[in-house]
Amino acid sequence: MFTIQPATARQQHEEALELFNEYIEANCLALEQHYGIDWDAAATREADRANLRLFLASYGRLWLAHQADVPVGVLAVKFHEDGAAELKRMYVRPDSRRHGIGRALLERAIEDAKLLRLDSAEFMHEAHELYRSVGFHITPPYSGSEIPLDLQRHWVFMELPLGEARASQLDAG
Repeated sequence: MFTIQPATARQQHEEALELFNEYIEANCLALEQHYGIDWDAAATREADRANLRLFLASYGRLWLAHQADVPVGVLAVKFHEDGAAELKRMYVRPDSRRHGIGRALLERAIEDAKLLRLDSAEFMHEAHELYRSVGFHITPPYSGSEIPLDLQRHWVFMELPLGEARASQLDAG
């Protein structure tokens, strides 16, 4: 069994950053293997620590998943000026996957947003399956994406309209 909680205390922020680091390390290795991209993990970790506030309070959301009081998953959401919310750093430790933790984190983000956006590397097929299963669809790169233009060809950009936007999409379909 697992729990999902907002990360509001300093200790929870440190747990989230630890999971971010695992996510970054795993993705840096995969980016090198799949595309020959040498991603600067240290700079990304430093930026995450410096900008953690963008996932807190009125700027976004930060959730942690725990199993037996051990942090096993994280999801950050960053709100954009246009009202969209961007999923960032969604990660579940490999030994805790396939237990519904990623889906539960994603559902928490869906509860809070009008429009969700995300970007993820092409090799993240399991993540893309999860996103499609709740209604995400492929879009062109969006304004505000942190992925450099020269690397966007290796990324998948997706969005999920919610609330009124979702209702109008369903009416049009």
